[in-house]
Amino acid sequence: MSSFSRGAPRVAERVALPRPPENSPPHTFPWLATIAPVIGSVALWAITDSIYALIFAALGPLIAVASVGDAQVGARRTRRLQRARFERDCERTRRAIAEAHLRERSALATTAPGARVLLASALPDPERWRGSFSSPIRVRLGEGPVASSVVVEDETMIDADDEVLAHRERLRSLAAFVDSAPVVIDARLGIGFYGPTPLAVAAARAIVIQLAAALSPSGARIDGPWGWLAQLPHDQTVGDGRLISDAIPPSGAWQLSGASQLSGAPLLSGTSPRPGAEYVVFHDAAGTSPPLVVAIAHTAMQLPRDARVVVSVGAAGSVVTKHPDPTACGSLLSDYVSEREAELWARAQTVSAREEGIASPLANLPDRVGLHALLDHAATAHPALECALGVGPGGPVVVDLLHDGPHAIVGGTTGSGKSELLISWVVSMAATRAPAAVSFLFVDFKGGAAFEPLRQLPHSVGMITDLDTHQALRALSSLRAEVRRRERVLAAAGARSIDEFGENSPLARLVIVVDEYAAMLDDHPGLHGVFVDLAARGRSLGVHLVLCTQRPGGVVRESILANAGLRLCLRVNNAPDSINVIGSDAAALLPATPRGRALVRSHGGAVQPVQVALTVASDIAAVTKRWASHPRAQAPWCAPLPTAVSIADLGARALEMTVPFALVDFPEEQRQDVARFDPDRHGNLLVVGAGGAGKTALLDALATAPTRVRVTRVFPSLPAVWDAIHDALDDEPETGERPRRVLLLDDIDAIVLGCPDEYTAALVEMLTRLLREGPGRGVTTVLTAQRLPGSLHGLGALCGSAVLLRLPSRQEHLLAGGHSEDWQADFPPGAGIWRGNRIQVALADAVPHLRAASAVVAVPTPGVPLAVVSTRPREFATLLRASAPNRPLVDVGRTADSPDLFAFREGDPGILIADADAWMSRWGALGTLRETTELLFDGCSIGEFRALTGLRDIPPPHARGQRPLWLVRRDGSVHRARLDAHAARGRAIPTPSSAPSGDGRRVVPNQPRSRV
Repeated sequence: MSSFSRGAPRVAERVALPRPPENSPPHTFPWLATIAPVIGSVALWAITDSIYALIFAALGPLIAVASVGDAQVGARRTRRLQRARFERDCERTRRAIAEAHLRERSALATTAPGARVLLASALPDPERWRGSFSSPIRVRLGEGPVASSVVVEDETMIDADDEVLAHRERLRSLAAFVDSAPVVIDARLGIGFYGPTPLAVAAARAIVIQLAAALSPSGARIDGPWGWLAQLPHDQTVGDGRLISDAIPPSGAWQLSGASQLSGAPLLSGTSPRPGAEYVVFHDAAGTSPPLVVAIAHTAMQLPRDARVVVSVGAAGSVVTKHPDPTACGSLLSDYVSEREAELWARAQTVSAREEGIASPLANLPDRVGLHALLDHAATAHPALECALGVGPGGPVVVDLLHDGPHAIVGGTTGSGKSELLISWVVSMAATRAPAAVSFLFVDFKGGAAFEPLRQLPHSVGMITDLDTHQALRALSSLRAEVRRRERVLAAAGARSIDEFGENSPLARLVIVVDEYAAMLDDHPGLHGVFVDLAARGRSLGVHLVLCTQRPGGVVRESILANAGLRLCLRVNNAPDSINVIGSDAAALLPATPRGRALVRSHGGAVQPVQVALTVASDIAAVTKRWASHPRAQAPWCAPLPTAVSIADLGARALEMTVPFALVDFPEEQRQDVARFDPDRHGNLLVVGAGGAGKTALLDALATAPTRVRVTRVFPSLPAVWDAIHDALDDEPETGERPRRVLLLDDIDAIVLGCPDEYTAALVEMLTRLLREGPGRGVTTVLTAQRLPGSLHGLGALCGSAVLLRLPSRQEHLLAGGHSEDWQADFPPGAGIWRGNRIQVALADAVPHLRAASAVVAVPTPGVPLAVVSTRPREFATLLRASAPNRPLVDVGRTADSPDLFAFREGDPGILIADADAWMSRWGALGTLRETTELLFDGCSIGEFRALTGLRDIPPPHARGQRPLWLVRRDGSVHRARLDAHAARGRAIPTPSSAPSGDGRRVVPNQPRSRV
């Protein structure tokens, strides 16, 4: 007997064959038991001489005969019991096989219920329409013997008679096949029926019904010859979009060649269609899998190659004559369905599909809709934001973002038509509403190309893209300010909602259209709070969101979904994405072509299919022309900060105790203002920026801005900075109100790094004291640096505020105390961050004056004795003679000691000179001379200076490359000194005086101050 493939894999059940009856072991005659009594009785007779003892000799044979008889009786009884046990085991095995077969029939019936079950079912099957072209689609052909999955186990060594063997063989045969079981095959093999036409068509209807129940209406398209197919919820369009029912010839015969002519391409993957055959073809709407074929013909030769399973039908029964598995061929009883039964079932499925929101009225949708056709019927404005979006089964589909929303979620995978939908929606809303009534803000985080055609609309307030991240974040942050502005307008009018204004509303509705919402949040998660706020308060304020994303799951959170009543979903890649948008997996089954197929759902209502209208350039141009005479809608943010601002542009006056220096941007408040440095409130200011970032320009702005604060710009050199800090620390605050001073120190890091080693620690200590004690003395310091080296790290903590200009890397920006999102590699000069806001430093209108180092004292002082310590006494003595030829000069190192050598009188012009060693050898001499003599140190080290003067403080530094020359006056003050210039003949080293700096600024020498 032949059998059919089981179709669905089943778990094999194991059944053990009954153990054969067991035979009793053979019984031998007991010779020893017979002889032993005879020998014993003879021995007893010999001992006792009693003839009676011989009687016992007869007991042995008697007992032996009885034992043999008893064994035969027991063996017959055992055979009867074993036979009864075997028959009972056979019956139990038959019942176990029958139960296993029953479970197999049930499993096969569950795998493929069959057309008769589907027709009789009153309730919808939860597994209906869940089949896929990419996985097995099992259908029932009818009933017949099916190979069983029961495994017969027989581990017993069989040594039985023929009757027992026959019993066991019958059990094996019984277990091998399931009689009257559903014959299930994979429909992807293709099925062909041949024989009498009524029977072949009825059998094919049973298969088509099963396929229509397995494949989703939105995932499959049907081509076939029968009129009742048009009643199914599936798409039955052929190549030109016409319904199958419209393409059937009057005779009702459907020839594949005719279908090919209609569609322009063969429906099957095999060879050319064969005449005389009819076909029902299920196409994958996604176009990724081959079609499923059900063919009908008079003879097997007329069936196509695509029908790999061939069934011959007839009045006496059916036979599978061809199958990829030859063992699956055999007879069966086919299932038949009448045309009337099929039509009634098809209509019921369409009603059910529409109730579930997955009916595919796509057959009634055009493949392409032009927006101009919809705009021709929209001559006047509709209420609220109502507009036509496309065409549905019943005509134009109209959505109202206000009443259906107030916000919308749009889902769709790449290539599904999201951009076309958004463009058509915007143009349709703008077509009948002036810019004063509705405006649009476009957010596109995939480059901005999608919305570029819409920027010409006067309703467009701007477009935000990911090409300029900082400007995008600035604009999005301004939306919070727009919300507050609208709230103020409503509060001033005593209104609770923009709807109360009616047609004369002072506020235009703002529709924010976001493409790639998920990409935006991936790059900037902090923006989620902005959109949550807009979603919560937008309706009453006239702000509406249209959020579009490829993957809505986990991106659009519940706080936004709760306020987004309008949902539109184009084709998506998986069921969860569809469910997240419209509450149904129908969008995952939408066809890949044509583009623009979408499902619309409002506030949990029924899902409505739509073919989205396509907008062309002429449509946008027509709308733009219509509203060309109207003013453009205003953006809800200020223009970006200019790259060049002057002090005069700030409009500040010298009436305040603050210093204006930049223009500051407040996007959250939709305004820009003057950045003013308030020494009392802001404290010391640290300015950090790379070379060319605008640090010096910021100090120039502070130095030249109109203000009542006294600002001192210090020349960026070590001597000038040293003197400025020293003077600030030496100044005693005046009585009464303290004078306000701001000290500007440029490139402090370069000055410290270029400082001689013996001055570095002292300079850092002075800077630290200045920053810590200066504000208490009325002195506020502004420092600039490219970066703070290790020795200056502690200075940042002593500055109450900071300006971060452009820095080379985000890491350096973070190390300087900034936030990662504020760093921008392309900051123009003067652009930076101050107190969390973007600023643009103003350019000085005048050249600032720079304070130089204290003026250098000329030596020798007329009429004052002078003692010189020089590392080059002979050469320096020559310079002194040239400078003061009329003053006596004594080389102490070459002169013998005498009582009058160091005895100077008032007005005595004498000069003593020696090197440090010579003076140290005359210990105490300089101490004696200090009361009446000035001390001059030429080229000496700080250690020599301290040792010979006894002073703890180090002398003021000289500029790099200058030879140290210090003068200690009789009052103990220390000054930088120079020889009288007119006599030095160019050999003395020049020092700064009133002269222009390298960049044109005037360097003004400071007056000499006493140093102790």
